[in-house]
Amino acid sequence: MLRNCFQLFFSRKILLITLILGIFGVEALYSRQIAFSANQDLVGRVTLVRQVSPELSLASFVAPMAKEKRINLTLMLNLSDRAKLDTFIEELHDEKSLQYRQWITPQEFGRRFGVEQNQYQAMVDWLKSEGFEVTHTWPNRLAIDFNG
Repeated sequence: MLRNCFQLFFSRKILLITLILGIFGVEALYSRQIAFSANQDLVGRVTLVRQVSPELSLASFVAPMAKEKRINLTLMLNLSDRAKLDTFIEELHDEKSLQYRQWITPQEFGRRFGVEQNQYQAMVDWLKSEGFEVTHTWPNRLAIDFNG
Protein backbone atom coordinates (compact mmCIF):
# COMPACT_ATOMS: atom_id res chain seq x y z
CA MET A 1 0.00 0.00 0.00
CA LEU A 2 2.82 2.39 0.85
CA ARG A 3 4.35 1.59 -2.53
CA ASN A 4 1.13 2.56 -4.35
CA CYS A 5 0.92 5.84 -2.41
CA PHE A 6 4.51 6.63 -3.34
CA GLN A 7 3.87 5.86 -6.99
CA LEU A 8 0.84 8.12 -7.04
CA PHE A 9 2.72 10.89 -5.27
CA PHE A 10 5.01 11.33 -8.25
CA SER A 11 2.31 11.30 -10.86
CA ARG A 12 1.92 14.51 -12.84
CA LYS A 13 -1.33 15.52 -11.21
CA ILE A 14 -0.06 15.20 -7.66
CA LEU A 15 2.89 17.42 -8.48
CA LEU A 16 0.45 19.99 -9.87
CA ILE A 17 -1.60 19.77 -6.68
CA THR A 18 1.53 20.45 -4.67
CA LEU A 19 2.19 23.54 -6.75
CA ILE A 20 -1.35 24.85 -6.32
CA LEU A 21 -1.11 24.27 -2.58
CA GLY A 22 1.88 26.58 -2.53
CA ILE A 23 -0.04 29.22 -4.46
CA PHE A 24 -2.80 29.22 -1.86
CA GLY A 25 -0.38 29.12 1.05
CA VAL A 26 -1.51 25.70 2.20
CA GLU A 27 0.76 23.48 4.24
CA ALA A 28 0.31 19.80 4.96
CA LEU A 29 0.10 18.37 8.45
CA TYR A 30 3.56 16.84 8.44
CA SER A 31 6.83 18.66 8.96
CA ARG A 32 9.45 16.32 7.56
CA GLN A 33 11.45 17.04 4.42
CA ILE A 34 11.71 14.36 1.75
CA ALA A 35 14.79 13.93 -0.40
CA PHE A 36 15.70 11.34 -3.02
CA SER A 37 19.09 10.07 -4.09
CA ALA A 38 20.44 11.17 -7.46
CA ASN A 39 20.56 7.61 -8.81
CA GLN A 40 16.77 7.42 -9.07
CA ASP A 41 16.64 9.29 -12.40
CA LEU A 42 13.37 11.11 -11.73
CA VAL A 43 12.76 13.73 -14.40
CA GLY A 44 11.62 17.02 -12.94
CA ARG A 45 11.85 15.85 -9.35
CA VAL A 46 11.03 18.34 -6.65
CA THR A 47 12.05 18.35 -3.00
CA LEU A 48 8.98 19.03 -0.91
CA VAL A 49 9.48 20.64 2.48
CA ARG A 50 6.87 19.93 5.19
CA GLN A 51 4.58 18.22 2.69
CA VAL A 52 5.19 14.49 3.07
CA SER A 53 4.46 11.90 5.73
CA PRO A 54 7.65 10.68 7.47
CA GLU A 55 6.78 7.09 6.55
CA LEU A 56 6.88 7.99 2.87
CA SER A 57 10.52 9.06 3.09
CA LEU A 58 11.44 5.40 3.70
CA ALA A 59 9.81 4.20 0.47
CA SER A 60 11.59 3.69 -2.82
CA PHE A 61 10.26 4.72 -6.23
CA VAL A 62 9.27 1.76 -8.43
CA ALA A 63 7.26 3.03 -11.41
CA PRO A 64 4.40 5.39 -12.28
CA MET A 65 0.92 4.19 -11.37
CA ALA A 66 -1.37 3.00 -14.17
CA LYS A 67 -3.48 5.87 -15.54
CA GLU A 68 -6.73 3.91 -15.30
CA LYS A 69 -6.26 3.27 -11.58
CA ARG A 70 -8.08 5.70 -9.29
CA ILE A 71 -7.30 6.61 -5.73
CA ASN A 72 -9.32 8.59 -3.19
CA LEU A 73 -7.57 11.59 -1.67
CA THR A 74 -8.36 14.37 0.77
CA LEU A 75 -6.77 17.78 0.39
CA MET A 76 -6.35 19.19 3.92
CA LEU A 77 -6.16 22.96 4.22
CA ASN A 78 -4.68 25.13 6.95
CA LEU A 79 -6.68 27.31 9.27
CA SER A 80 -6.71 30.97 8.33
CA ASP A 81 -5.90 32.07 11.91
CA ARG A 82 -4.85 29.39 14.41
CA ALA A 83 -4.31 31.86 17.26
CA LYS A 84 -7.82 33.25 16.83
CA LEU A 85 -9.25 29.71 16.93
CA ASP A 86 -7.28 28.87 20.09
CA THR A 87 -8.66 31.99 21.78
CA PHE A 88 -12.18 31.12 20.66
CA ILE A 89 -11.90 27.58 22.08
CA GLU A 90 -10.66 28.94 25.41
CA GLU A 91 -13.61 31.34 25.53
CA LEU A 92 -16.06 28.53 24.76
CA HIS A 93 -14.97 26.80 27.96
CA ASP A 94 -14.59 29.87 30.17
CA GLU A 95 -17.74 30.34 32.27
CA LYS A 96 -16.98 34.07 32.56
CA SER A 97 -16.80 34.60 28.80
CA LEU A 98 -19.68 35.83 26.65
CA GLN A 99 -18.70 33.03 24.23
CA TYR A 100 -19.18 30.34 26.90
CA ARG A 101 -20.94 27.38 25.25
CA GLN A 102 -21.87 29.47 22.20
CA TRP A 103 -21.20 26.66 19.72
CA ILE A 104 -21.00 27.50 16.04
CA THR A 105 -22.04 25.65 12.89
CA PRO A 106 -19.51 24.19 10.44
CA GLN A 107 -20.44 27.00 8.04
CA GLU A 108 -19.65 29.63 10.66
CA PHE A 109 -16.42 27.83 11.49
CA GLY A 110 -15.46 27.98 7.81
CA ARG A 111 -16.30 31.66 7.61
CA ARG A 112 -14.21 32.49 10.69
CA PHE A 113 -11.31 30.05 10.50
CA GLY A 114 -11.25 28.37 7.07
CA VAL A 115 -9.81 29.64 3.80
CA GLU A 116 -11.76 32.29 1.94
CA GLN A 117 -14.75 30.95 -0.02
CA ASN A 118 -13.34 32.18 -3.35
CA GLN A 119 -10.00 30.43 -2.67
CA TYR A 120 -11.78 27.23 -1.66
CA GLN A 121 -13.90 27.30 -4.82
CA ALA A 122 -10.81 28.03 -6.93
CA MET A 123 -9.18 24.86 -5.55
CA VAL A 124 -12.32 22.81 -6.29
CA ASP A 125 -12.49 24.23 -9.82
CA TRP A 126 -8.80 23.56 -10.42
CA LEU A 127 -9.09 19.93 -9.31
CA LYS A 128 -12.01 19.45 -11.71
CA SER A 129 -10.14 21.15 -14.56
CA GLU A 130 -7.25 18.70 -14.07
CA GLY A 131 -9.58 15.73 -14.49
CA PHE A 132 -10.17 14.91 -10.83
CA GLU A 133 -13.64 14.10 -9.53
CA VAL A 134 -14.46 16.17 -6.45
CA THR A 135 -16.48 13.80 -4.27
CA HIS A 136 -17.16 16.01 -1.25
CA THR A 137 -16.67 19.57 -0.10
CA TRP A 138 -16.84 20.50 3.57
CA PRO A 139 -18.77 23.43 5.04
CA ASN A 140 -15.84 24.27 7.34
CA ARG A 141 -13.65 24.77 4.22
CA LEU A 142 -10.76 22.77 5.68
CA ALA A 143 -10.82 19.80 3.31
CA ILE A 144 -11.76 18.68 -0.20
CA ASP A 145 -12.32 14.99 -0.99
CA PHE A 146 -11.52 13.94 -4.55
CA ASN A 147 -10.33 11.01 -6.63
CA GLY A 148 -8.48 10.47 -9.83
